[in-house]
Amino acid sequence: MIDPREVRMGKNMMKVEGMDVDWFFEQLDYYSNMSKKAVYDYCLSSLRSCDRTQQLRCIAWMSLIARADGVRSQEELDLIYRIYHDEFNLPMDSILQVLGEIQDKVIVMERMQA
Repeated sequence: MIDPREVRMGKNMMKVEGMDVDWFFEQLDYYSNMSKKAVYDYCLSSLRSCDRTQQLRCIAWMSLIARADGVRSQEELDLIYRIYHDEFNLPMDSILQVLGEIQDKVIVMERMQA
């Protein structure tokens, strides 16, 4: 079950990144019918086709969405670590820098909507 706060952060991601909301939820429905392994493999393949900047943004968004509900499960932590560290060897300081930039955009966006 996806927490509503994680969904809200996902919607923030779509706005910040200029993604089509309908397309995103169609994709979410499609992938929800696949095994975790199949989704993981597809995501890794997709991330490999991205440049380093996009990989960092993706990991930063994963982290923000995962903690949006106020709790990060060990499974979420392990998954994100495995991707950024083991699969892509992305430096934590770069991820944190991008994460801070994204958080600033989200804060500004949420204030404008309030």
